[in-house]
Amino acid sequence: MLNNEAIWIGKHIPSLTLKSESIVLNFGSQNEKYNLENKYLLDYVINPIKKICHLRNLDLQTGANIHYSGNLYEDSFFNELKKVQFDCVLLCNVLEHVTDINELSNRIAQLIKNEGYIIFSGPYKYPLHFDPIDNGFRPEIDEINKLFPDFEYIKGEIVKDHTYSYYLFSNIKVLAFTFFRVITPFYKYKKWKQVVIPKFKWWNKNFKATCVIIKKTKKQ
Repeated sequence: MLNNEAIWIGKHIPSLTLKSESIVLNFGSQNEKYNLENKYLLDYVINPIKKICHLRNLDLQTGANIHYSGNLYEDSFFNELKKVQFDCVLLCNVLEHVTDINELSNRIAQLIKNEGYIIFSGPYKYPLHFDPIDNGFRPEIDEINKLFPDFEYIKGEIVKDHTYSYYLFSNIKVLAFTFFRVITPFYKYKKWKQVVIPKFKWWNKNFKATCVIIKKTKKQ
């Protein structure tokens, strides 16, 4: 998660009607190590939600602090998870990595209570990044609204963030790994050509993220 993306989400969390008994699902949460290493995600999103209500993590992998492990495309897992009915789903940097955006969006919508929320964020101006795929989804705000027709738009913004060079020099480990990766084209050459080198086109270009909050409309 980009720094300013996390700050934007954190700024709007207090405006949501979440109570102490509310349950927020962190969809595609990654593992505990990833979350602990992403300071802005931790400080502006994860910890503030935990202070208000319950946070539950979902990922394809198993691991520490992952409460639900499975594939939402699989009916058995989806039907079990749907029984919980969450007050909010944190859907951040996920939809660019899935095979069927419309189907996954439809299933996520069914996991949420009436008048519950989706906090969406994802790349708007950002280079290709595989996890394990990148389908190229770089949505406008209206595209998110159309994916969830049973939800009403609350707020959204295309958030301007830092440059690639800023992130490299902010983390010595990332800088060292990137240098090593640049000088080893023979290792996973296709990824080196498609992902590693093209990122340098963003050396002084600002990344941007699409951030949107929507609310499920009450059934009549």
